[in-house]
Amino acid sequence: MGSGARGTRAFLVVCMIGLAWFANPGLATPGVDDARGGAAVPYVQQRGLTFTDHTGRAVSERDFSGRYMLVFFGYTHCPDVCPGNLAIMAAAMRELGSMGEFVQPLFITFDPERDTPEVLAEYVPHFHPRLMGLTGSFEEIAAAARSYGVLFERNDAEEGATASEYSLRHTARTYLIGPDGKGVAIFEHDSNAKEMAAEILGVLERDRVLSSTGGL
Repeated sequence: MGSGARGTRAFLVVCMIGLAWFANPGLATPGVDDARGGAAVPYVQQRGLTFTDHTGRAVSERDFSGRYMLVFFGYTHCPDVCPGNLAIMAAAMRELGSMGEFVQPLFITFDPERDTPEVLAEYVPHFHPRLMGLTGSFEEIAAAARSYGVLFERNDAEEGATASEYSLRHTARTYLIGPDGKGVAIFEHDSNAKEMAAEILGVLERDRVLSSTGGL
């Protein structure tokens, strides 16, 4: 095994649900071909997920029941991919205007070792005032990653650096989750904020119409 291989430790292997999604997106949901804006519909199974938010409060997926969620996984030491995608998420939230009140933006860290509630509390307000940062134990974060079918792996610090200067490679997608906890859409890395907002708005308007007519 080469030095590069030794320097990378896989922290998480996607669960069978995640593998099924990546191998065959059509397994995700019967309506996958109807996803608006060309975005795919994710298979997300939120069961028993628990976290600590950036205020230090214990939360679970039940706290978000009945609400739309816009979810991105990353970590605060990420140099570009994470802040870039969070900035896009924030811009999309602003584009939604008052309709954004129906959507809870969430940033779930892959790096609970460094991303404590205190660290997240300083980080998330830079993007959006309603962005909630979620951390927890490694087991809690791994369970959330399995639920969403996302991957991450740790790259150990370079020789001469301190042990805490590691980086992470990870899935970089933003997930729209419906009030029932099921996936609605995936937005790929570096999506267009206006297009993201337009798709979310379409979902909100469609579901509001269906609710008012008893369709949901």
